[in-house]
Amino acid sequence: MNTYRETGRRRFLLTSAQAIIATGAWISNPQAGFLNPTLQSASGQTVEDQSQQQSVSIRDASGKPIGVTAMDVDPAGRFIAVAGDDNRIQILNPKTFRSEESLGGHRDRIRSLAIDFEGKSMASVGNDGRLIVWSTQESFEKIQSLNNTPALARVQFSPDAKRLAAVGFTTTVFMIGRDGDRSKKFSCEQTDLRAIAFREDGKNFVVAGQGGVVHGFDDQGTEVFANRLHRGPINEMRFLPASNELISIGDDGRVVRFDTQAEKVVGEVDISHGKLFAIAVLSSSLVAVAGSDDEIRIIDWSKEKVSKTLKGHHGSIVSLAELNGDLISAGYDATLRRWSIDQGEPQRVANKKGIER
Repeated sequence: MNTYRETGRRRFLLTSAQAIIATGAWISNPQAGFLNPTLQSASGQTVEDQSQQQSVSIRDASGKPIGVTAMDVDPAGRFIAVAGDDNRIQILNPKTFRSEESLGGHRDRIRSLAIDFEGKSMASVGNDGRLIVWSTQESFEKIQSLNNTPALARVQFSPDAKRLAAVGFTTTVFMIGRDGDRSKKFSCEQTDLRAIAFREDGKNFVVAGQGGVVHGFDDQGTEVFANRLHRGPINEMRFLPASNELISIGDDGRVVRFDTQAEKVVGEVDISHGKLFAIAVLSSSLVAVAGSDDEIRIIDWSKEKVSKTLKGHHGSIVSLAELNGDLISAGYDATLRRWSIDQGEPQRVANKKGIER
């Protein structure tokens, strides 16, 4: 692909001490749910009735539909990154949903993808204990990778893109800096960490996991609070824009709004008998959440209630993201879907087979 502008690379390094602790080392450069009528285009691409939804069936190299395990979007809207059950990452055109690249490097399930806020780098982590940093320049080459850590569940860039944080099934938080920056690790009392989020100014970050407790740290890694917000595992968290307020979701089906400065819950919506896995912040007052009951809810915090429910997936929804005013969703039903927030109904198209590299 030659559609991306030339940009500087981000390199993330571990100190020798941390590499030893991690028992790893950096290695440089190393089905659709709808029975809609279909049409066959001249190129052989199957296009379904676009009056109902827009989505893509994510498929492996053989054409077999595969469940989506992670997804993120480029902040500039240049591409969508999707990880599937084949342990590869597909790079999709955000307008056509066509797969233009297929990236290999993981040996087990990819659990999290993150693109930095400048759109210059992408990180992936998974059950194989690998953290890979990719350049998002022309060829999506691997910049560096961390091997042989415990399984990792979530990765996130700091807002200034100078740090990269990752958590997994231990008590350790890995904080990885750029070239010349010091790298650190932190610990909290909770095991099976699943979520991490940075406040917009980068001065605070939070981690959470199996115990339902949110642990807050300052930018030096000092723990400043620990508050129980859920009756079970917390699966994802997001800060509201320019705010101390954090949105968290978990296995208990609740959405909690927590003021990290006052250390108190300021809002709560109990919306599902199932588990919640994904959040997308749409504005300072609108948040989308989804999970195991196949539905997406739009929560209006000004009224503290669900304002809209979007139905279409036929399997757990594992990831949500905002893209140019639309909502992108992905799940175990092997589809990626685009929703118009105003209309609440997407269109549907099928993609071509991913291109192998």
